[in-house]
Amino acid sequence: EDKIVKSGSWEKFWTEFKVHASDYFLCVKRVCSRHRLLLFVVFPSLAVAGACALFPIDVGISDGFSHAKRDHRLCYDIMKKVSKYGDFAGAAGCCAALVVAGKLFGRRRLILAGVIGFAASSAAGLFNDVIKFTGRPRPDARIEYKLEDRFYGPKFNKRHLPDHHYQSFPSGHTATAFGAAAGIGLICPAFAIPAFAGASLVAFSRVYILDHYPSDVFVAALIGAWFGLVFALAARDMMKTPVQLQ
Repeated sequence: EDKIVKSGSWEKFWTEFKVHASDYFLCVKRVCSRHRLLLFVVFPSLAVAGACALFPIDVGISDGFSHAKRDHRLCYDIMKKVSKYGDFAGAAGCCAALVVAGKLFGRRRLILAGVIGFAASSAAGLFNDVIKFTGRPRPDARIEYKLEDRFYGPKFNKRHLPDHHYQSFPSGHTATAFGAAAGIGLICPAFAIPAFAGASLVAFSRVYILDHYPSDVFVAALIGAWFGLVFALAARDMMKTPVQLQ
């Protein structure tokens, strides 16, 4: 009898999930249509303009941190730990904490913020991984192996270095951090400042520890913000009146 109840509950859950998922993706489609100028013109234009402006000064800024590991070890170690937040596990952990807090205190808005933050972070990270075929050497690899700062493409250079040395552009940690921050901040404005402050610190840490250039994190931040904006607006559209979520 217990198995029948559990099976029925699971079937009910799965049916409801499919219905809500279908409705949600329709809302995503409406958001993309309604804000197509912002999403498909303004965001890409900002990414291109920002990258073009930063490319000429990327190496100079990166070289300024080249001795941080030796001369400022404590600060370097702190930035190394901060950088871990931008890892998918770190962003997912923060989103999960919001869901748990929402369950404990009966705040549906917190639950929704955690779910949307997780979804946006995941999507931003996946999209970021897809476009890493640019093959740009990381700053530390460029310095250590005397590489030229350019885009080698999917077929990396002839020195047969590990692929991760050529995955500088864009920054995956920054994309996931800003995806979570945008998703959380737009659903729960009270968390917007700390969420974006944390994501910005992650972006800076990636440059500081020579894993990325400023242009890498700038473009990645826009990628994360794009997904966070779309997913959060779709959730608010689906819920009709976000105020009722409190």
